[in-house]
Amino acid sequence: MMKQKFTIGYKLYLAFIFCLPFISLGLPVGKFKFSIPDFLILLSFLSAFEKGEVLITTQFKRVANIILFFLFAVSLSVYKVSDISRYFMGLLPLLNGVLIVFLTFNYYYLYKENFLYYTKLAFMLALVICFLPAYPVFLGIKIDFFIKGYRYAYVMENPNQCMAYIFCGIVCVGILELIHLKKFSSLFFYLILFSIIPMLATGSRTGLFSFMIFLSFFFLINFRKTGVVFIAGGALGLIVLAFANLSKPNLNNNFFLNRGLSIFSFFETSKGDITQAGATGESIKLGLEAFEDNPFIGVGLGNFVGNYFVYEVHNTFVSILAETGIIGFSSYLLLLAVILVCIVRVDIPIKFKIFLYIAFALFLMMNIPHLLLRQRWTWVLFSFFYLLMFYQKKIKHVRNIWIN
Repeated sequence: MMKQKFTIGYKLYLAFIFCLPFISLGLPVGKFKFSIPDFLILLSFLSAFEKGEVLITTQFKRVANIILFFLFAVSLSVYKVSDISRYFMGLLPLLNGVLIVFLTFNYYYLYKENFLYYTKLAFMLALVICFLPAYPVFLGIKIDFFIKGYRYAYVMENPNQCMAYIFCGIVCVGILELIHLKKFSSLFFYLILFSIIPMLATGSRTGLFSFMIFLSFFFLINFRKTGVVFIAGGALGLIVLAFANLSKPNLNNNFFLNRGLSIFSFFETSKGDITQAGATGESIKLGLEAFEDNPFIGVGLGNFVGNYFVYEVHNTFVSILAETGIIGFSSYLLLLAVILVCIVRVDIPIKFKIFLYIAFALFLMMNIPHLLLRQRWTWVLFSFFYLLMFYQKKIKHVRNIWIN
């Protein structure tokens, strides 16, 4: 790996990756917050633009056309808005997402292997620091700064955001590992193991369910590692335990585990009908009604809240349908289709493809009970999936600390 002198713009991008979970710290802007990572990514772009580092690659043009079409499609919903300020507040996270994708491609093109190494390092450090406070919290030591209600949230607005960040962060590091090393390093295995307690401490039902599946498949397809068969068996055992305690899950009175396992009670009592799940279900029902009233361009971006319900739609797909209609929803499906094409076309061993397919499928599943499109790490995840189109089988020299 050749040493390169990094520009201020890329250093700010690395700082953005490192500070990605610090979204509860910032300046309020309407119902949202201009957080530390938002500030850093904007400065990174301004620096790159001022220094003439803005490069439009062929690969980025392919993605940019789809992203710009997506922005155009969702912006058409302005015709139906009743509150223009809410519309712009709904548009801001999407514009931020476009900026993230552009800068990811831009700095990868400038720094190639160094980008993969240092970006991965920044993500790993951010995740480890995020994990540390979860352990005493899980053991019953209350640390108010990192807790929302009774659940672990680090410095995010709520525990479910923490859950989504951990999952997306793990997948992002895995993708960078595959592009960089053509395999998973030992450090990546340890990072996954280290993430189990923080994920459980969020008490997220979606997180526990998706992470059990993710862990089981991940370790099974990498069974050659020492002890992973036992770890995979333990994860599968937890799944069996969960299904054996569908009605009244009770694991040593652990609040976080019991809350997470309550998803299986929901499956048993509701037969998997998400629209029966309290406020989440009510928001989805009303979102579908809003879509039926305005099927083509929706009720307007950001205009579901206040007009139809006190809360947002807790479902990414229904939210897009309700607020931007079939036009906006179809354009979002194109964004996802590009990711699928990248996975299909990348020339890697089948077990690594399985990892990518499972990660992508679980991300889609997590979109069913949560609104994830406006989250910064969702767009980082999209960016790294899109980077798969740069994958090359031939590997050059890489730093030894990342090799098994």
